[in-house]
This record gives sequence, C-alpha cells and structure tokens, in this order.
Amino acid sequence: MTVTATPFALAEVASRVGLNRVVVAEQGGFVLHIGGDPWLDPVAMEGVTAQVANQLSAKDPVGRSTYQSAARVYEAQLGALDISYRSSLADCGRMDIVTATRAFAPMARRYGFVDHAATEAGIAQLIAAKGIAVVFTETGVSTTAVDALAQATHTKIQELDTTTVLTATEATRGATYLALMDDNLAKLTKALDCTSNNP
Repeated sequence: MTVTATPFALAEVASRVGLNRVVVAEQGGFVLHIGGDPWLDPVAMEGVTAQVANQLSAKDPVGRSTYQSAARVYEAQLGALDISYRSSLADCGRMDIVTATRAFAPMARRYGFVDHAATEAGIAQLIAAKGIAVVFTETGVSTTAVDALAQATHTKIQELDTTTVLTATEATRGATYLALMDDNLAKLTKALDCTSNNP
C-alpha cells in the first residue's frame, strides 16, 4: 500500500482522523488530495480535516463514523488554536514581521499583521523604521537571505516552523502540529510586542 500524505501538517491530520485504518483496509494506493497551501492557518486546517475525513470515508465507508468523529475532535482543537491566535495577536505594539519567503503571509492576513520577505526591496529600511528586533528563518528553507539581513541590520534570528517538515529534533520529541503552532505563536507574540506576551 502506498500512502501519500505530505507535508507534515497533512500527515498529522490524516493520522488523527484515522488514515491508519485505511492503510490496513486498502490494498492499492491512496493519495490525499488537498488544494492550496493551508498549513499555517488553523481555520483552513479545519477545512482540511473535514476533507481528509471525507476522502477516508469514501475509501473506507465502514469506517465513516470513526473518521467523522475523529475529525470533529481535531476540528475542535484547531478551533481552540484559532481562538488562541486571535486573542494573543489582538493587541500588539508592532504589525510587521520579516521571514525568509513570506510563508506566513496567509496567517498574517487572518490575524492582522504583515509578513515581509527578507529579500523584499527596502526591507532594511523597514526594519529600522518599524523597530523590528528579530527576523525569522523558516523550517525547510535556506537561511542565507535571513542571515545576511540580520547581520546587516543587527537583528536577532529566530525560526518559525512552516509545519511542512519535521526537524530531527522535533521528530525525536514527538512534536505535533498543534505544538508547533503554539511555539510559533509564542515567538510571534514576542516579536510583535503583543500585550498577551507582557504580564
């Protein structure tokens, strides 16, 4: 049996909803089809979870209630994550972050901040004007542009997780999508100087 479920965020949803049951039941190949790139948006991931449950149900109708029930549980957890992002990022002193490739732009639009690419024209001037103290690398992406920008602007470097691949350290500690997103939120609230980060 061949199962294609990548990136990591999709593989975790599939696992949480019950992909292992289909792996056991299905003799051929099974490919999850998800459009777009929703991995950093908890609301979009609720939709992905429903899509995964529907695709698994179509492949294994006997397990439909199991898949749908598991999907509802995980959708509730994603809903709680969305609420956490909304409340944590509601009142921030800054509105801008700088990342390697703007992978966080969809998340930024949803939660009211702006993601700029490290290679964007005039980015050093923006960093100075906005008082940005940290620039972010992204997991699975070259750090070259961010490293050079941090050196030129005397800013710190931190890493945000794109949830598309697990690092060796994350795999060893058994990281989950929800935990990776919580880690991202902690870094974002600090970088954006949000009141939820200031006791």
